[in-house]
Amino acid sequence: MTLENIKNGMTAKRNQIIVSVLDKLEYIENYASGVRRIFKDYESFDKKPEYYISDNGVIVTLYNRNYIKNNDTQKNTVNIDKNKNDTQNVNQKNRMNTIIDLIKEKSNITIKEICLKLNVSRPTVYRDMKYLRENNILEYQGSAKKGKWIIKK
Repeated sequence: MTLENIKNGMTAKRNQIIVSVLDKLEYIENYASGVRRIFKDYESFDKKPEYYISDNGVIVTLYNRNYIKNNDTQKNTVNIDKNKNDTQNVNQKNRMNTIIDLIKEKSNITIKEICLKLNVSRPTVYRDMKYLRENNILEYQGSAKKGKWIIKK
């Protein structure tokens, strides 16, 4: 099988019995559509998935579509890659601006409190805070218990 064959929906069932059982148990959804969906989802991104196809299988490397590169910051507002107007970047920009607003209200706010107010996971908040710190928008001063966030001008 070639990548073009796979992209066009061609399948090679290694174990027909297992495939049949999984299909009947409804564990398989849209059988043989994964590669086409991956290509469709990555259409507007610079870094496309990489495929390695051998006689024994396929290895797919998917790149993080949420990765932000070379962003500029201006007056406590996060400017996310102007060429990408996808919902995820808008949501991330809104989240980061909300984080800054929350810190303005309460400089000793905890990550847990931010997670609860934004209704997002801890890793999401850590990722946003890391970005804000690396781009000199925020700084944390003091100990873990008695410290506070500083918004840099």
